[in-house]
Amino acid sequence: MRLSHLLAPLAIAGAAACSLGQSVDPAAKTALEETIQAIKDMPAATFHAVMGTEGMKDMPMSADLKVKLLRGKTADTHSYQLVGTNVTFAQKNKDDQIVNGALLEGTTAQWIDDKAKTLFIRPIKGVQSDALNKVVTPTKTLVDQVFLVEKPFDLETKVPQLSMEKSVEVNGEKCQVIKAVLAGGKASRMIYVSALDKLPRRYEQIMNTDAATPLVRRLDIKDLNTEVKLALKDIELALPAGYKVDKVDAPPPPPPLAPAPAANPAPATPKQPHDGEKDKEKEKEKEKEKEKELAPEVPPSKPGSPK
Repeated sequence: MRLSHLLAPLAIAGAAACSLGQSVDPAAKTALEETIQAIKDMPAATFHAVMGTEGMKDMPMSADLKVKLLRGKTADTHSYQLVGTNVTFAQKNKDDQIVNGALLEGTTAQWIDDKAKTLFIRPIKGVQSDALNKVVTPTKTLVDQVFLVEKPFDLETKVPQLSMEKSVEVNGEKCQVIKAVLAGGKASRMIYVSALDKLPRRYEQIMNTDAATPLVRRLDIKDLNTEVKLALKDIELALPAGYKVDKVDAPPPPPPLAPAPAANPAPATPKQPHDGEKDKEKEKEKEKEKEKELAPEVPPSKPGSPK
């Protein structure tokens, strides 16, 4: 099971018919819009992403990742580097929990396999599952929903209830708290936004169930630095000493299609009169017949008679 599926009821609740009254605090709406714009205006960043869960003792998950992010013009051209651990309930091999990978401009995956002492480089299209596990899946620790999607917090902008909660301190930073209650009322999101730069420092997905403890996924964003200057070479993984490179290039694009051969022109078809013209011709024939019938009969001249 993928991490993105763990709280599938959240999506269901978001799509359900609204049973709550509309209650959108203008201050919360403005704060959320400022946060979304601040994310879009952020060209690059480094941060420490820490993810954990509550109420999921049968499906525990955690992540501890150092992240370098270089935003592209669109969500599918972002570049990022992830180094750390990503632990899901389905993983049995501890090697699978180690993350040391990068995605370059949405097209090329890199990851280091310490056991094989190899830096693997693969095109992301058609890439093997191990690359996805090392490079793409770890972003499902909610990092993608905050920084990597085309429209950050898009669902939160459409909820029936949006409010400002009491400000709190998150990892030493004073934060405003925006609460979004999804349609149906069982699911909610909490966005903790720094009072200084309007960027998120904590993001929580909460699902209330019949159990005493709600299901919670929480992402903490620590040591966020948006002043850093990053280029693509800073996202690429360095080759450790004694390691080899295993690279597969993306297949070349297919050649342009040759123009189709010109078809032999069809033989010209004699122009046929249309129905209107046919009717006119018939009328003319009838007129001629009538004229013949009405014309006086001229007797043949006798031999020797004057002409």
